[in-house]
Amino acid sequence: MKPSIKGIIVDDELSGRENLKTLIENYCTEIEIIGTASSSVEAKQMLEYLTPDVIFLDINMPVLDGFDFLENIDCSKFKIVFVTAHTEYAIKAIKAKAVDYLLKPINIKELQQSVKRLMNCSDLQPNDNLVSSNQTDKLVLPFSYGFKVMNTDEIIRLEAEDCYTHIVSTNEKKLTVSKTLRDFEDRLPGKYFFRIHKSYLINFNHIKDYSKLDGGFITMSDGAKIQISRRKGSDFVENYKVFNQKK
Repeated sequence: MKPSIKGIIVDDELSGRENLKTLIENYCTEIEIIGTASSSVEAKQMLEYLTPDVIFLDINMPVLDGFDFLENIDCSKFKIVFVTAHTEYAIKAIKAKAVDYLLKPINIKELQQSVKRLMNCSDLQPNDNLVSSNQTDKLVLPFSYGFKVMNTDEIIRLEAEDCYTHIVSTNEKKLTVSKTLRDFEDRLPGKYFFRIHKSYLINFNHIKDYSKLDGGFITMSDGAKIQISRRKGSDFVENYKVFNQKK
């Protein structure tokens, strides 16, 4: 396949640059790597004579990290895929409107999925709204590259963090969406989902057990233990009884 996307790699570690370049050349032939840079300063200079469609950008780099680099350039002409060994920057990556966030060591399948998202960027416009599907068993999640359709029965729980929501599911790594937990609470079917705490919305289908000890907590199917708000305890029990009667 003839490459249709031009990219550069920015990483202060030589092994990181070479490894990603090799993976792209072997498994993502849609992309042509037209340059590599060992620092943000070098990458900024490179952009004076190269016009990439995407930058694969490391975050932790000396002098200027990946986020500082983006603040010092015009990002409107290319897409960003963050490549990092750290998970704690996901929300900042969303704010930076990154197409994707790849964790090191890089998984080939995840890299290929990122490339598919890049291929779709010209066809799908960003959606700032949380879209409800006409099907009650579907949820459409907006991302900078377009949207993702998720089966609601895959969702184990949703966790709030400021104006963002982390979605924990059976088939995906944790997804982060720039919408509040209230947005999801209003759209997900109440017969299956219940907000047991100001920070947690859980799926009744994925409850493993419930304990009244220590103020009350629920163990979910992935092993996570979620504390129940004291004022939600009796409502939870009643709603779960109704859920079981309808099954």
